[in-house]
Amino acid sequence: MPPQLTIAVIGDGRTGVWASLRAGVGGRNLEHELGTKIVWQPGFTASLPVMEAIKAGSVDFTFATATAVVNTVPARVPIVPLAAYPLPVDEVDFVVQANSSIKTAADLKGKEIAHQNGTTGTYSLIKYLETAGLRLSDVAAVS
Repeated sequence: MPPQLTIAVIGDGRTGVWASLRAGVGGRNLEHELGTKIVWQPGFTASLPVMEAIKAGSVDFTFATATAVVNTVPARVPIVPLAAYPLPVDEVDFVVQANSSIKTAADLKGKEIAHQNGTTGTYSLIKYLETAGLRLSDVAAVS
């Protein structure tokens, strides 16, 4: 084991797996169990930028979506998937301002939509637009 393991934290790291690992939920001590110092590297907005950090050698470990893993092949990112677990296939959340007139996928035509290019979020957006017969080119997709 290396003397230090740098783990990329996606999002704010205050909830979910990262928070549980850092807090030692269940009495676990990750540093003790692995026998190495853990450096928690925050600031990643999605798993795709983490893949670039892995390629640059500044991150050793992270969780990633299948989309990010697939994108590593042409980018020649040196990764080895260790495990996979299924995500809910029947749930994708989209949010709009509380006073928005957008109520359905069809209402998105011509609207600006934020997403991170090349991520599972982009894939989900495309699939959601398809439910209204729309394509990504029918909206102003902003990455």
